[in-house]
Amino acid sequence: AILGVIYIIATHQSRESPIPFGPFLAIGGVIVIIFKPQIIHFFALLGINL
Repeated sequence: AILGVIYIIATHQSRESPIPFGPFLAIGGVIVIIFKPQIIHFFALLGINL
């Protein structure tokens, strides 16, 4: 949701404008590839086993 708000503000669109979902999936995938050990460690600290 936060990235969606930033996208709307940066592109000067209205709230009714559709937001493309593909770029958010791609960015999320790249983040997981780069930070996978840190993400798993974070969830382990929360007590969530992956």
